[in-house]
Amino acid sequence: MCKKPKKNVFTEGCSNFRTTTLERHASAADHRQSVQDEISRSTLSRMVKNQFSENDSAIIHALRTIYFLAKQDIATSKYPDFVDFLIQQGCSALVPIAKSYQSYSIAKYFQESIYEVILRDMREKLTDVDYISVLCDESCDITSTKKLSVCARISSGCKPETIFLENCEILDGKADTIATSVKNLLTKFEVSPDKVVGLGSDGASVITGKHNGVSTTLKRERNPQLIQLHCIAHQLALVSSQAANGVPDLKTYQEFMYHVLDAPKIRIKKVHSVR
Repeated sequence: MCKKPKKNVFTEGCSNFRTTTLERHASAADHRQSVQDEISRSTLSRMVKNQFSENDSAIIHALRTIYFLAKQDIATSKYPDFVDFLIQQGCSALVPIAKSYQSYSIAKYFQESIYEVILRDMREKLTDVDYISVLCDESCDITSTKKLSVCARISSGCKPETIFLENCEILDGKADTIATSVKNLLTKFEVSPDKVVGLGSDGASVITGKHNGVSTTLKRERNPQLIQLHCIAHQLALVSSQAANGVPDLKTYQEFMYHVLDAPKIRIKKVHSVR
């Protein structure tokens, strides 16, 4: 400790050493204050380290909680109440951040952090494979907003794997809009055009159209060798729904049941009785 100053007898030495001088230095007020300061710095450093360690553990538990809520399709707004519930159940690891990391904005920040990690892992996985197939399907959410769900089908270690990429918002269901969204998404995940060898869909004309469909656009602009795939599940649904057309009695029964169950004023009891 006494060697920390740049120049003194402890760093440069002396030619006339006296024990009494050393004793006077040890009992001096400046030396005693320096000793106390050193002890205080050591204690403070240890306390700060322990505090950061506790917070890190609590933040990890909070991230796990956010991830669990997302996996179980539980609204993010339930996060503060869920943390309170966990603390009441004895999860003391969340106590250090119960007040400062329990707001809705913190929950959204945690979600963004988790998303960045997942996005990085997906980019690495898509970069490592030689070829991928893109699966896309249109839908509407509860607010009637047009959505495009996009997945990637890859072969990892001779084992097929499906990766959900994104449920992106689109302005309309036109072929150009869907094709642009797919191309932007592939650029976002750093997938080169020649890697995309397949396009799977529900068989809608906007996707499969031979003149201006999404598959035709991707073939023309991305990869001429792209193969168009019609979802087997959708094919089976079409077959089963159209199978009754060849049997007049079944077709009449199907139409009757549709109108009965689709009537807006029908009562629940009548639906159950018909079923």
